[in-house]
Amino acid sequence: MAVSKKLAKLARDPNKFFEDYFAKRRRRSSQKSNPRLEAIRTFIESRMRVPERPIDDNLVVYESFNGASIACNPLAIFEGLRRDPRFAHLRHAWIVRDPQLHSQAFASMSNVELVRRGTDRHKRVVQTARYLVNNNTFDAWFSKRDGQVYVNTQHGVPIKTLGRDAIGTFALGANVTRNLLHTDFLVMPNRFTTDRILAAHDVQNLFAGEVIEAGYPRFDLTLRAVDNVDRLRERLGIMSGKKVILYAPTYRGSHARADDQSEHIASLKAAIERRFSGDYVFLCRAHHTVLSRDEGDRFAEAVNAMDANALLAVVDVLITDYSSIAFDFVPLNRPIIYYAYDVEEYKRTRGTYLELDELPGAICGTIEDVERELEGIETFIERHGPKYREALDRFCANDDGGATKRVIERVFCGTGAAHTYTLKPDHRRRVLVYGGGFFNNGVTSSVASMLKSIDSSQFDVYLAFNGRATEESFTRLRARAPAETKFVYYLPSKGVNFTSEQERGQHEARRIFGHARFDVAIDASGYGRLWPSMIASVDATRRAIFLHNCMKSERESRPELADYDYLFHLYDVAYDLLVNVSESSYTANVEFLPHLRDKMVYTENILDAERVRDLSRENVVDERKTNFINIGRYSYQKGQDRLLEAFARVHADHPETHLYIVGHGPDEKALRTQVRRLGLSEAVHITGKMENPFPLLKACDCFVMSSRYEGQGIVLLESLTLGITTISTDIPGPRSILDDAFLVEDSVDGLVSGMKRFMDGSLPEQTFDVERYNAAARRRLEAVLA
Repeated sequence: MAVSKKLAKLARDPNKFFEDYFAKRRRRSSQKSNPRLEAIRTFIESRMRVPERPIDDNLVVYESFNGASIACNPLAIFEGLRRDPRFAHLRHAWIVRDPQLHSQAFASMSNVELVRRGTDRHKRVVQTARYLVNNNTFDAWFSKRDGQVYVNTQHGVPIKTLGRDAIGTFALGANVTRNLLHTDFLVMPNRFTTDRILAAHDVQNLFAGEVIEAGYPRFDLTLRAVDNVDRLRERLGIMSGKKVILYAPTYRGSHARADDQSEHIASLKAAIERRFSGDYVFLCRAHHTVLSRDEGDRFAEAVNAMDANALLAVVDVLITDYSSIAFDFVPLNRPIIYYAYDVEEYKRTRGTYLELDELPGAICGTIEDVERELEGIETFIERHGPKYREALDRFCANDDGGATKRVIERVFCGTGAAHTYTLKPDHRRRVLVYGGGFFNNGVTSSVASMLKSIDSSQFDVYLAFNGRATEESFTRLRARAPAETKFVYYLPSKGVNFTSEQERGQHEARRIFGHARFDVAIDASGYGRLWPSMIASVDATRRAIFLHNCMKSERESRPELADYDYLFHLYDVAYDLLVNVSESSYTANVEFLPHLRDKMVYTENILDAERVRDLSRENVVDERKTNFINIGRYSYQKGQDRLLEAFARVHADHPETHLYIVGHGPDEKALRTQVRRLGLSEAVHITGKMENPFPLLKACDCFVMSSRYEGQGIVLLESLTLGITTISTDIPGPRSILDDAFLVEDSVDGLVSGMKRFMDGSLPEQTFDVERYNAAARRRLEAVLA
C-alpha cells in the first residue's frame, strides 16, 4: 500500500516527490553525519534531480494587486491580447485569491485559467509561462528564468511616498526592489512616475530592462467603458437622472495593517446625502476592511466587484485625497476634490512627492469645504482649468486610448520602440556590500565606518543585509551610513531544495539581485554559509571577501560558523581579493592558506572617530576606583574567562580595582557563575549588551583585550581614540596596532602582568593618531574598490 501511494505521488508531481524524498534524507543525514554517504547522496541527487519544466511559449500569467482582483494594467493587456487575432494561440492564467469570485465572468473563455494563489499550480504556471504580467510584485520565491519575459506596470502616479522615501517604515517596498531587478519591461505613464519608482526602490542605477512610457493601459479601460455608461449604471443600480460622486480615499496605516477610516467615510457620506441626495448618488471605494463594516451601503458589493477604471467612466465627481486614482480621472476633464482632512499628519507620518497645490482640482480640509465645491460644481472646470492642462501635459500626455496597443506591440511583437528607452548607469562604479545582520558588534562598526569612507561621487554603494536584520538594527545602521547608501533587502523563501551550497548560492543571488550587475561585490561580513556563496555568484567584475579573524583559529574554535572546506574553496575559485583587517592577521592567514597568497591583501578597519567621541560624553563610573574594561562578545574567542582569573589575582593585591565586561553572547551565564565562584561580585560588573558603551569606556582607566585570536579588534581603535590606556594579548590583529610595551603574553599570567604594570605606572605614554591611521586605511580600501 505504501509503495502504491508513493508511485501515485510520483506520477502526480515528480518534482514534489523528489523534493520531499531528499528533504527527508537530509534530515536523517544531519542527525548523523557521514562524509562518504553525503558524497554518495549528492552524486545520486545530481543524477536523479527532476529537470525544470520547459517554458511554455504560449502561456501568459497575470497577477493584479497580489491576487486580490482582476483589474488595472494587467486586465487591459489581457483584453488587448484577447481581442487581437494575432494572439489567438495564447493561453492565459490569472493568479487570484478566490477563483470562485471570477468564475462566472470567465466561464466561456476556454483559453483562460483561474489559478488559486498559494497553490502548487500557482508556482508552476509562474515558473513556466513565457510572459509574466504584474502590477505589483510576484512572491518572494519568484525568480525569473532565462527565456521568460516579465512585464511590470506598477499601479499609479505616486502622490504618497514609496519605498525608502516613506517615513517611518522598515523594508517597505523590499519585494518591489527585487521584482524590478527581474523586470524586462517597465510600463510607465510618464517620466515622473518612472523616476520616483526606480529611485524610491534604489534601482535607478541598476535597472537593466526597458522602460515603456506609452501611457497607462488601464486608462484605456476607462475610455472603453465610457461607451457603455448606461449598462454600467444599470449594473450598479444607479437611478436615471442621478449624477455619481465617488469617494476613493487612499490607504492609511502601516504596511502591515490599515487604519480604520470608517468614521470619516460615514461623516462625509452623511453630509453629502443630506445636502445633495436629490442630485447625486454617493459611492465609496476604499480599503476592503473599511467597506465591510458599512452594512448599509447597498452599492458596496457592486462597486468593489467592478474594475476601478471602468467604474470611473460613470463617475461625475471624484473625491479622493493622496490616491493616484486622481490621475486616472484627469483626462476625463471632470471635477476632482481632494478631501485632505489630515494633510499635515499624513505628510509627517508618510510623506508626499507632490504638494497639494500641484494637483489638478480643489483642495478641501473640511466637509464644509467639500460641500461648497459641490455647490459650485457647474463652474468647477472653468475655475481649475489651468491645473488640469498642466497635469495633462506632465502626467497624462500618453493617455489617449492607445497605450495597451503600444505595450503589446513592444512586448509581444518586438516593434513599436518610439516610447521605449533603456537607462544608462551614471559614471560611478557600482559597489555591492553585504554587511551581515547589523547587530551591535564590531563587524557592523567596521561596515558603517567603511561606508562613510567611500567617496559617493566615485562609487554608487548598495548595502545588502540578511534576513535576521530587524527594524532596530536597520535603524542603527541607517543612522550611521551616508544618506546616499542604497539598500537591498534579503527576503527569505521556503520550499526550494538544493543539492549543494553552490547551487543554493547561485539560485539565491539570482532571486535577490535579478539582472543587477556590479563592478565590485564585497562580503564584508565574511562569515556564514549562504552569503559567501551568494556574493560569489553575483554578477560582478570583481569580488572580495573580508577575513575578520585568523581563519585557522576560527576553524578550530567556531566550527558551526561555516563549512570551512567549501568557504576556502570559494576563496580559491570565486573571489579576486581576500581582505584581511590588519597586517598581522594577513601574515597569519597567508601562513595558513599559502596557496592563496596572491589574493591576500589587508586594509585596516576605518574608525569613525568623531562618532566615538560624541557618544562618550558622559561620566558613569566610580572615579575613586581604578576601572578596567573589556568590550566584546561573550565567547571563547574573546577570552573573558581568563581575564576574570587574571583580575582575581590583581584585585587581591589592589582591592580598589573594578572590572567592567560589556557585551553579549553564549558564555554570559558561565561568566556570571565564574564571577560568583571567584568572589568578585562587588568588583566585577557584567553589563550585558549596551547600545552605547562609549561613556563607560571613556570613564574607565584601562582597556584590556583578552582575546585568544582576533583579525584586528576595532574596539582597540575606539579605546585608543578616547585616550584610554589599552593593552592586549600578543596575537595577530592587536599586534598591528599596539606597540610591544602594551602587548602581553597570550595567557592568564600575561594579563596579570599587564594590569599590574598599569597599576604601578610602569607603562610608557601611549599615543595614537587616528587621522593618520584612517588616511592609510582609506588608501588601502580605495585599492580594493578601484
